[in-house]
Amino acid sequence: MNEPKVRGIVLGHVLAHEIGHILQGVAWHSDAGVMKAVFTKEDTGQMAHRPLSFLPDDEKLIHAGIERRAHRLMAAAPAAVDQSR
Repeated sequence: MNEPKVRGIVLGHVLAHEIGHILQGVAWHSDAGVMKAVFTKEDTGQMAHRPLSFLPDDEKLIHAGIERRAHRLMAAAPAAVDQSR
């Protein structure tokens, strides 16, 4: 596989990893998968053939982070509506 293509694949994984942090709302790293703290040469080799995935714990944290954010927004919504009058 050519170098620019590999760089693009790795960059995609790095972006997915960082978006995962934003959605989770916590500093969390898995032992494997896209939320792994450091990608190894073996990881990048795998990425070229099959993308790394979010592990079940990663997915739970993403859902919990989204739910927390939704609750905060809903709690703030009445105050925002009252201030607009």
